[in-house]
Amino acid sequence: VYSYTDKDGKLLALVGAHVDDVIWAAMPEEEPIIRRVIDEFKCGDPDECSFRYCGKDVSQDSDYNIRVTCKATTEKLEPLRARTGRKSTDKLKEEEISQMKSIAGSLQWITRQVRPELDFSTSKVQQIAANGSVDSIKFANKVVRYAKSTSDRGLTFKSGVVDWSNMSSIVVTDASHAN
Repeated sequence: VYSYTDKDGKLLALVGAHVDDVIWAAMPEEEPIIRRVIDEFKCGDPDECSFRYCGKDVSQDSDYNIRVTCKATTEKLEPLRARTGRKSTDKLKEEEISQMKSIAGSLQWITRQVRPELDFSTSKVQQIAANGSVDSIKFANKVVRYAKSTSDRGLTFKSGVVDWSNMSSIVVTDASHAN
């Protein structure tokens, strides 16, 4: 994340970059500066007020509130299918374990981006993915159905609530070495 401030420290523009994707916000009078950067790096024409950025759906309303969802990504989730005639206590087969891990990864990405209320359920799916039973598929499918039925949920950043010129950026990671 890069910032552009005036001599008094007032924030005039913010730019975030992830690989070859750029997102920015600027005071109207500072937009020409951002547009020069976009032109220099040949970023293409920017989308405004409603766009996708790194798999997230971003929209800004007329009051400058910003809403971020993963609606399109969430709606791509597909429930898992267990072979018929199996007991709920039967252990997962290799193919099912692979599918469970895929669902767990997809749910984790959505949860981490914009759906913190899915944290517990997603964590549970991750825990049961490798050594669960047919019941595990039922639980994962319940989580997928819930996520899809509420795919329009996300985060809202209300305009004027945060003083962006007096903010710090902190990164926290959890490296589980040799685990």
